[in-house]
Amino acid sequence: MLGSSLGDRKGIFKDLRAAYDVRSAIVHGASNLPLPKNANADSNVDDFVELVSTYLRTLIKTFLDYAETGATVLVDWDNVLLS
Repeated sequence: MLGSSLGDRKGIFKDLRAAYDVRSAIVHGASNLPLPKNANADSNVDDFVELVSTYLRTLIKTFLDYAETGATVLVDWDNVLLS
């Protein structure tokens, strides 16, 4: 859904993993949160937040478009996770 090539998708995965790691550090009380180095944003907080926000907006819009048109999602996650 995001990224047009395998390399793009790997970079996006790395960025979202880094965002999750920062979120996790905040939730678990870390006092020093170095911004993760990533392939798709400069090393400042504003750029990183904007990058992750763009990914999330794109995904939300894609899922809303799927719902509006009745299209199915590419992966049946319920089946993958529950079978």
